[in-house]
Amino acid sequence: MLAAVLVVLAVRVPRLRVETGADVVVVNLLRTHRLAWPDVERFAVGRGGVELRRAGGGRVPVHAFPGVAGLTRSAELRLDLAAEGLERARRRHADGARTDAPRTS
Repeated sequence: MLAAVLVVLAVRVPRLRVETGADVVVVNLLRTHRLAWPDVERFAVGRGGVELRRAGGGRVPVHAFPGVAGLTRSAELRLDLAAEGLERARRRHADGARTDAPRTS
């Protein structure tokens, strides 16, 4: 059992990430979440680190940016910067979606 856990960690940990393309893809340890941008309310730092907050409620942890109690100030800053960068990507996409919408006059 321990060997299986170590294999999962060895394979998945280097692949933890967030992709911000046409959709948002959060690759976590055991599950990959793919969401359309309108389903993303925002990115923020929560108790467990950076998280994606869904528009309809609910949260998706971002394992690429974990947090634990007692973090150093530099680790807290890293989480803040990660959440801010992801939030900028979300806003850019939301602004682009509004400007790309067909206009009627």
